[in-house]
Amino acid sequence: MKLIVALIDFSDVTSNLITLAGELALALKCELILLHVAMPDADFIDDHEREDVSRQGIAGDLRHRHRELAILEAEVKKLGIEARTLMVRSDSTRGNPVSRIVQEVNRMKPDLVVLGSHVRGRLYQMITGSVSDSVVRKVCCPVLLVPRRPPRT
Repeated sequence: MKLIVALIDFSDVTSNLITLAGELALALKCELILLHVAMPDADFIDDHEREDVSRQGIAGDLRHRHRELAILEAEVKKLGIEARTLMVRSDSTRGNPVSRIVQEVNRMKPDLVVLGSHVRGRLYQMITGSVSDSVVRKVCCPVLLVPRRPPRT
């Protein structure tokens, strides 16, 4: 194994996802790419309506995400993991990053994708679909899903 891609959405699963992806990359001695798909044209960000739709507001959001990625990269590198970040833009106005995720993953040809799974209700999934389900079906490599919260014992 040479490359793991961790899909970062800055949700509550991100910390667990990075920990798991980092541990795998370290144990397997492979490179880790932290991939974030920015959606500057989306009306909703992180399940909330975008507050500032001005050019300055959107640019501020992108700068903030870029800084967050840089912090994550530095934290992962402190653990001795070869890592880098990549932020790409999606043109989706509906806030659905699937096509851009699939495009980037298929371009990079990783050995594994690590992706967070957000457990949402059936109605939500019927209306908007599930990013993790779509990615699993469409990418060219194995996908490891990290649940939002630890399994109940």
